[in-house]
Amino acid sequence: MIFKITPDPKEYVPADQLPNKAGRNFIYHQSSQPFYKNMILLKNLDSYPELYINRAFNYIYKIKLLVRSLQITERTFDNEATVHGAAVENPQTKEGIIITAWADVGKSTNTLLLAHKGYKILSDDEVTLNQEGKLRRLHNTANIFPHPSNLKLIQGITTRERILAWIKINFAKYSFMNKILSPNFCVKYNRIGEVIDSSYCKRIYILEKSEQHDIQPVQKDEAVKKILATSARLWHLSGFPRNIVTEYCFANNININFVENRFKRILDSAMKDISVFRVRGQKPHDFNVLIVENEEKLQSQLVTK
Repeated sequence: MIFKITPDPKEYVPADQLPNKAGRNFIYHQSSQPFYKNMILLKNLDSYPELYINRAFNYIYKIKLLVRSLQITERTFDNEATVHGAAVENPQTKEGIIITAWADVGKSTNTLLLAHKGYKILSDDEVTLNQEGKLRRLHNTANIFPHPSNLKLIQGITTRERILAWIKINFAKYSFMNKILSPNFCVKYNRIGEVIDSSYCKRIYILEKSEQHDIQPVQKDEAVKKILATSARLWHLSGFPRNIVTEYCFANNININFVENRFKRILDSAMKDISVFRVRGQKPHDFNVLIVENEEKLQSQLVTK
């Protein structure tokens, strides 16, 4: 994302668009303070976003969350739903897999473990799924919890990175520190395994923490509700970001629930050729064992046929 602090962000808005202050792929906002006005311009939301502001207030206004929410809105115009989940491709069957769950259940760790077994990487946290079932990679980096067993699976860990990982894992237990220092370790996907840009989804695994350790098929209508619930946190905002999103909806004649409604339609269409499983366990490694066993079982069934 291009980020620039400039005295007058509206200079970067085409003259014919400025009167509207918002349109497809851009929004310009100016606050109403009497003495000093905060100005924000976001443009090129459907490709490589550009952000122009007249002061540095990223923390207060949660700019990254705002950009992500507007991008998710733009993708729905292209029939792409942004799913909160890891995504990999089985190297044997060449089939795409989504692993979704609530936050901090083990999506990124499972991406790491599966990549170590030869699975190709699309995502550890966010991926797009279109109505034909095609997955598309959005990011180049993973956020891995820096447990020593995870670090062993990352290529080329330096002494400096080990020290940083130690600091992160020791401060992660203090929740108030997470606002200052992220507990996760940011690492390029290509240091974990082979990276691909797209694949076609054939299976979705929904991870749930439980005393039970099992894997069971899930009805598709239930799966859609769960995926919608976990993914809605990506675009359900509060405060200033929500105000900007509603202003964007107003300018573009979009229903405020447009993303959620469109997301459900895309999922309903994509699910026609996708199998869904609920995976229950306590730790990321428990989920990983069950997923790999299920993939091997399905693969042997294909060979038998």
